Amino acid sequence: MDGSDLMNISLLVTNTGNSPAYEIRLTDPLNSTLFDPTTFTYTPVPGYNIYINGSMVYIIGNPGTFLNNTSGNNTQYFNFTVNATNNVPSNSTFTNQANGIFYSMPTAFNQTRVSSVSSNLVNIKTVAPSVAKVVVSTSEPDSTGNNVMIGEVVGYGLKFNNS
Repeated sequence: MDGSDLMNISLLVTNTGNSPAYEIRLTDPLNSTLFDPTTFTYTPVPGYNIYINGSMVYIIGNPGTFLNNTSGNNTQYFNFTVNATNNVPSNSTFTNQANGIFYSMPTAFNQTRVSSVSSNLVNIKTVAPSVAKVVVSTSEPDSTGNNVMIGEVVGYGLKFNNS
């Protein structure tokens, strides 16, 4: 991953419990050294408000929304994209983890219980740059590559690679 690269992020929520999960609320703190929050875009999901405030992504289920616990209806993807910052440090590792809460019943009920969950921890690595000395020119036309002769005038250059 390089500076300004576009990253596609998918949060998959699966209800493996014994009852529906109501009004799911997810937060995903984006490291501002890695992510450029001004480039945030998302795919709308009916029943959910998705937005970014500062560097925190919020996915908020509207009142009455729920994720079923029956197979085939128990998963929901939330997708968004964000670019890396232009000056993200190379040869670095950043971690990212989303968090969520959900309710056992719609929040209007008196006996509603709230539960929390965290996603797996994701490591995002930036590329390690390298530099190499290369032959740019020589005084002898039959010299090739790095094979030069004693007494030959050689011009060197530096080749930077960041990918």
